[in-house]
Amino acid sequence: MKLCRSKGYFVVSSDTIRMGLNGGEYPKQSGDNRYKAIEPLVWSLCAESVSYFLNNSYRVIVDAMNLTDHLREYWAKIGNSFGLSKEQIQVVICNGDWDSAKRWVEQRGIAVDEYEEICKRIRSTPLSVNESSFYKVFSSDDFSGLF
Repeated sequence: MKLCRSKGYFVVSSDTIRMGLNGGEYPKQSGDNRYKAIEPLVWSLCAESVSYFLNNSYRVIVDAMNLTDHLREYWAKIGNSFGLSKEQIQVVICNGDWDSAKRWVEQRGIAVDEYEEICKRIRSTPLSVNESSFYKVFSSDDFSGLF
């Protein structure tokens, strides 16, 4: 995300908002109802933040690793509502190993096998056919040419 910030983008991260609402710690997803309790507020704050930045002509990135096609479409529609074209709304699917089980264990309290299962599920979830009507999709290990 440092690359994104250095290129003038604001970054809206659902994980960072979750941690902020939980005293700087990631609310564990299993065995703790905090995650479930704050989830509607997290996404409301994300949407409000993105709308604020777009309304004020700032460039913004939604950093959310585990998005479904429904959520990607939701964010694209927000962009469309601010007059952004398909070419201006971009989804980057990261093929690289940009995260680590160690960080997830330390920050989120998620076991290594849970982390690996989440990553496997994300990598095996294909983009739906109609998604290309909403935005450009990049699949990359190297983001240097995108920003």
